Amino acid sequence: MALGRHGRRWAVAVETCLRPLALAPKTKTHIRNLMHLLFQTARRWELADKNPIELVRQSSRRLRIPRVLNGDEIRLLLAELSEPYRTMVLVAACLGLRVSEIIGLQWGDFDWEKMTVLIQRSVVQCQVGETKTEGLVPSSSRGSRSGGALAGPSQSQFLPELRGLGFHQ
Repeated sequence: MALGRHGRRWAVAVETCLRPLALAPKTKTHIRNLMHLLFQTARRWELADKNPIELVRQSSRRLRIPRVLNGDEIRLLLAELSEPYRTMVLVAACLGLRVSEIIGLQWGDFDWEKMTVLIQRSVVQCQVGETKTEGLVPSSSRGSRSGGALAGPSQSQFLPELRGLGFHQ
């Protein structure tokens, strides 16, 4: 299947289909990348000579800046939540972790003496795996990344509550 001059038409058609979708730009980029992969496979199998998706422009930039909650707003939110969601939000607010990383946490990951937490696993669709971010990985931790200090200046007000959740010595 020789695409030739039809490649541009494909690209415009894909952009036209993606534009009105009520999806986040990042999701649209994932769709574009999947289509690119499909055409690359078609090229490898000699079903196509070109990949028209290479011409598709799709930005993955956020549409708006995420809103950051202050301490009082976090307190109000925590007051409305029941367990286990309350604890998950508390950990997210204090550590800035992804949901998959919070679900992967175990009490043994917290070092209350050094005030650190080790982020070494995540859970996605009930599958335990490695974390998404490989940055800040100490070489001795074998595939895990350090979550760093348990509390920054604004999060320190929640530290006693966070510390009271665990069964630590």
